[in-house]
Amino acid sequence: MNRALTVARHDLVWLRRDPAPVITMLLTPALLMFFIKPLYVRALDRLGYSGVNGAELAVPGMTVMFSFFMAGLVTESVFREHGLNTWARLRVSPLRDTELMTGKVRPVWSWSWRSPVCCSCSAGWSWTCGYGGVCSPCWPS
Repeated sequence: MNRALTVARHDLVWLRRDPAPVITMLLTPALLMFFIKPLYVRALDRLGYSGVNGAELAVPGMTVMFSFFMAGLVTESVFREHGLNTWARLRVSPLRDTELMTGKVRPVWSWSWRSPVCCSCSAGWSWTCGYGGVCSPCWPS
C-alpha cells in the first residue's frame, strides 16, 4: 500500500504543476449547466411538467458525464509516463500491477467526488433549484 501511495503522490505533483485538466473538469460542467438549463425547462414543459427550472436534469446529467471524463485523466497519467520514458522503469520496479494502477487512480478518484458537489452547489447557489437554497441538491430539505 505504501508503494501505491508513492505513485499517487507523484501523480499529485504532476496535477499541481498543471492543474488545467482538473479545473476544467470542475468548472466546465457548471458553465455548461448555465446554457443547458433553459433547454431542459422548455423540454420538460413540453412533456407536461410544470413548475420545473431545468436543474432537475442539468445537474445530474453534467455530473454523470463529467465523472466519466475523469477516467481520461487516469489514461493521461499513464501516457505521461510513456512520454517521459519512465513507464518501463515502473514496470520493472517491485510494484505490483494493482499497486501501480491504484496509485494512478487514487488522485483522480479523490477529485471525482468534487465534480458532483461542485455541480450541485453551483446549481443550488446560482439558480435556486427550488429545493430550499444553496447546495439544495446535495442536502434536500
